[in-house]
Amino acid sequence: MDIFSNLLSLILPLIVLCSFMSTNRKCFKRYFPFLDNDKGLWGFLSNEIWLIISLFGSVMCVGEYARNQTSPMPWEVFIYRSERYDFLTGVISATNVLITDIWILFGLAELKIQSELDSISRESQEILKNEKIKALNYKKNLYYVANIILGLLLMTKHNLLYQLLDWLSPILNTSIADY
Repeated sequence: MDIFSNLLSLILPLIVLCSFMSTNRKCFKRYFPFLDNDKGLWGFLSNEIWLIISLFGSVMCVGEYARNQTSPMPWEVFIYRSERYDFLTGVISATNVLITDIWILFGLAELKIQSELDSISRESQEILKNEKIKALNYKKNLYYVANIILGLLLMTKHNLLYQLLDWLSPILNTSIADY
C-alpha cells in the first residue's frame, strides 16, 4: 500500500502538469507560436491526448463549482486544500481549477477561431480569404464574449445546469443529490 501511494504521488502531479501544458499549447498557440512544437520532450508532455484528462478534471471541477464545494479562484483552492490535506493536493487541485478556468472562459472560443482560421487558410481564392478574415475579426469578439458569459454562468454556485436538472428530476425519477 505504501509503494502504491508513493508511486501515485509521483505520477499524479506529472499527469496534471502534462494536461496543463497541453491546455496551454492548444489555447495559446496563436499568441505564442513556439508552443506549437510537437517534437521532443515538449511534444510528449503537451500532446493532445492529455486533453482527455483535462476534460474529466474540468467536468468534476464545474460540478464542484455548481455545488459550491470549491472556488473558481486557484489560489483559494490551493490554500484550502493544502491546509486540509497536504501541499501536493493543493497544487494538483489549483492546477485543475486553473485548467478549468482557461477552458470555460477562453479555450472554447479560441478553438473555434483557430478552426475557422484553418479553414480560411485552405481557401484558394485570395478575395474570399480577405472577406472571410474581415468577417472573422468581427465574429471573434462575439465568440469571446459568449465564452466568457457561459463560463461565468458555469462558475456560479447553483448554476443553470443544476437548476435544469432539478426541474427535470420528477420527469427523470431522480433527485439533484444523485448528480
